[in-house]
Amino acid sequence: MLVLGLSGFFSEIERDFIPNLPSWYYHDSAAVLMENGKIIAAAEEERLNRIKHTNKFCVQSIRYCLEQHQVNISDVDYIGFYFAENFIDYSLNLEYIKAKNIPLKYARELIISLLAKEFGYQFPPEKLIFTSHHQAHAYSTYFHSGFSEALVVVMDGRGESESITIFNGQQKQLKTLKKYPVEISLGDFYQAGTELLGYSLFDEYKVMGLAPYGNPERFRSYFQSLYNLLPNGWYELNPWGVHTLFLKERFFPRRKEEDFNQTHKDFAASLQETLETITKHILTHWQKITGHTKLCMAGGVAHNCSLNGKVLYSGLFDKIFVHPASHDAGAAIGAAMMVDQKYNHQFAPLPLVNVYWGSDVGSNDDVEFILKQWSGFVDFLLMENTPVEVAKLIATGSVIGWLQGKTEFGPRALGNRSILADPRVSENKTRINAMVKKREGYRPFAPSVIVEAADEIFELPQQASSFGYMTFAIKVKEDKRQFLGAITHIDGTSRIQTVTKTSNSKFWNLINEFGKMTQVPVLLNTSFNNNVEPVVNSCLEAITCFLTTNLNYLVINDFLITKLSVSWKDYYQKMILSLVTSAQLKEVSMFNCQEQNLSAHEVYFSYTGGKSLLIMPETYNVLKKSDNRLTVEQIANSLEISENKLEDLTQELIKLWENRLINFRPLQKDSNRRITKQ
Repeated sequence: MLVLGLSGFFSEIERDFIPNLPSWYYHDSAAVLMENGKIIAAAEEERLNRIKHTNKFCVQSIRYCLEQHQVNISDVDYIGFYFAENFIDYSLNLEYIKAKNIPLKYARELIISLLAKEFGYQFPPEKLIFTSHHQAHAYSTYFHSGFSEALVVVMDGRGESESITIFNGQQKQLKTLKKYPVEISLGDFYQAGTELLGYSLFDEYKVMGLAPYGNPERFRSYFQSLYNLLPNGWYELNPWGVHTLFLKERFFPRRKEEDFNQTHKDFAASLQETLETITKHILTHWQKITGHTKLCMAGGVAHNCSLNGKVLYSGLFDKIFVHPASHDAGAAIGAAMMVDQKYNHQFAPLPLVNVYWGSDVGSNDDVEFILKQWSGFVDFLLMENTPVEVAKLIATGSVIGWLQGKTEFGPRALGNRSILADPRVSENKTRINAMVKKREGYRPFAPSVIVEAADEIFELPQQASSFGYMTFAIKVKEDKRQFLGAITHIDGTSRIQTVTKTSNSKFWNLINEFGKMTQVPVLLNTSFNNNVEPVVNSCLEAITCFLTTNLNYLVINDFLITKLSVSWKDYYQKMILSLVTSAQLKEVSMFNCQEQNLSAHEVYFSYTGGKSLLIMPETYNVLKKSDNRLTVEQIANSLEISENKLEDLTQELIKLWENRLINFRPLQKDSNRRITKQ
């Protein structure tokens, strides 16, 4: 039986069907195709529509999943959706009150109509099954853990009316033991603190990384005044009281883009400590009540790897599994599992082995064809021994963009869409944060280590079922910390990924070769993207990221790719230009102090909260005429743009490209072959 699991909302890429919906509204769209409990294909919509944490309808993800299995939507037996139908319809009604001119359509009708529009098939409404949000999370982690019996805990901002749900997992069944209401949400609590540090939703992991730089004692009493630990694993908490309390006490929040001072760091430390204290209180009680020695976790809070590490080292459980897709995209997996188990007697999920379920890079011939299009920008050669050659480059100081095989599902780059560097050089942390990520220098990087050497370098408790997904912050052994400066956080921990030869042989071979050369079988591994885009998915996105950052080399399959010195006039002028699908242009009339009518020109992302950039009138006019067929030069000539404006125009277009507001595409492929065998 084939089941599709879906997450996300019902807006199309070109427009929100309800205007100005916030980005958190049913976020992290994804699709999962499952057969008899086993995942055939899965994709997060953000990797395809290039909008971080997108809540657009997951049409591209669905199409990808169907194409991978060579089936049509009519071949799908059931669809599982990751929230309860009555809850979605209730929340839609709240929006309809504010958006009076929007036709009243509800969840089932919206999904069926979107599928009909995109795939030309009227999916039977009775075969669309809505699931409880926390149950969807629970199914994904319980059935992927491989545990027959376990305490299953889901923690996030909110499900329908709950923020934490405790389940008893036993004999392939989940029984709800307790629900904690949204009013005491730990996810909301952490988000409230995140906002006082100048960050927003989805930035909680940044605060987690900042916390070890602070002293939790400074604000401990303030945070303790916000909660009470009660008997039976219960607690009282005022999540948004963080704002009221600290602003009343003249705590000066950090403004966005400002530097962090010690007060901010101490605040982050206390916030993190409070999360850990309350969570341990909950888990201790339910472990005692159920007697379970195994724990499964999911939900957004379960992505807090520092928290997970503390639970791991506490010794409360003999085995712990945290789902690598604990965010809402992962609930699409659980929704499919719930439906599959209910209607399919052949439901037989297997323990998770890897999460390489997304788009494939393709063969070397496929890659070569694409690279030849970009021969004015890059040179490339085919390596005979990729692991050895790339390991040499990394060992001698190069930072590598690494694109292999299928895309990972989930927020972590696990060796197929990665930026790799030498973990020994402390300066690499600051260097990569500046050269590629363009983000705060304190932000830590993760290590990938071959599993055979992991316990020689890291203090691995026996409790975890897997360290293969960067879900735990693990202590680096003290005598190894000085040799692993780039991946050892200030508190002596690392968010490790152990790599096995069976799960990712090419990545394992690369790390192993690096270990032979350096006696350190570890690589610094961070996601392959810059600060304005999701993780790269395709060859084209990898090339774009490579050309718009300071990466030293790009490796796709077995190709080693280097940058050429490029003239803006000879090359960028010859490029075909287009706005990305989610970007639009705007001309705004203004009046200055002399009451002159002036205009400002802007290119912006059309989704709520999307960034915008002011542009020159000439750039605006060029973009208005762009159609994915004409080159920059052709458009500029048609508009009779003066020679002295061309360079400024081109440089501004390059800036828009770097910010992923436009696409550049070479006019035609170069017939010259640039491959040499080593």
